[in-house]
Amino acid sequence: MKINSAFRWRPGNDWGGTTGAWKPARYALRVNERWMIYGAYGYTGELIAREAIARGMTPVLAGRRSEPVSSLAQELGLEHRAFGLENPDLLTSGLENMTLVLHSAGPYSATSGPMVEGCLKTGAHYLDITGEIRVFESLHARDEEARNAGVIILPGVGFDVVPTDCLAARLASCVDRPTTLELAFRTTGSITQGTAKGVVESMGYPNLVRRGGQIVEVPMGSLLRDVPFSDKTRFGLSIPWGDVSTAYYSTGIPDITVYRTMHPTRARKAPPDTADTVGDSDRSGAAVSEAAGRAHRHRADSATACGGDGTGLG
Repeated sequence: MKINSAFRWRPGNDWGGTTGAWKPARYALRVNERWMIYGAYGYTGELIAREAIARGMTPVLAGRRSEPVSSLAQELGLEHRAFGLENPDLLTSGLENMTLVLHSAGPYSATSGPMVEGCLKTGAHYLDITGEIRVFESLHARDEEARNAGVIILPGVGFDVVPTDCLAARLASCVDRPTTLELAFRTTGSITQGTAKGVVESMGYPNLVRRGGQIVEVPMGSLLRDVPFSDKTRFGLSIPWGDVSTAYYSTGIPDITVYRTMHPTRARKAPPDTADTVGDSDRSGAAVSEAAGRAHRHRADSATACGGDGTGLG
């Protein structure tokens, strides 16, 4: 079965957006098809590998360094491969006979490009667990290449955008011609090494929001507001989160802002380029999360959205 792309364009969607929305393609691995976890000995990669074993799956484990990947593979009774991403020939060889690659080696701004190139050459479908706006946008721009190669390119299959994207799609389906979307989330848990690298790398970049369908820069700390969660109202700071990219393709809504909860004093005292990284807690692959979606107006203990005619959903 040939899959043209991870997403198929659906113009004139049910909720009336003029830009349409991306409808997920469906795909399931056959029994004889092989798949790979790259970055398997990292924190999240190992969690994925162990969960795969628990579910009766037999992925091929892979990563840059031979010793840690072979040690984990031996423990789990799985096949393994060791190769880096710098040499295109070695990368292509490493992906040989793979139907799908779950890429869990960040930072994805540096690693997603080479891995996607390898997948396009070998015909392997690509998944990753990034939450980086720049990665989402750069991979979305390769849609035509993916279609021509018959390859799925599907970044962001981890925590970062999946729950909030589901919430955004649900809201959009219930509001007539939605024009504005605001998402907010809070997390508890510890930060992983891979996440820490991504945070450090993002500190030199401005805050990002989507306005009129375009991603634009706004001063860090300039968008602050109270967010009505189910238990209580919390203070939120706008941050450049992945949904600024992905929610647009899921809903067609042109104006999108994402907030993260933070203590008001810390948010106002933090330097402009680091305000989004200082808060009550950090996120991780095992984080407990809560999300609230709103548009234009607050409503306690509910999610709200606003349509083109000013009507809302609570």
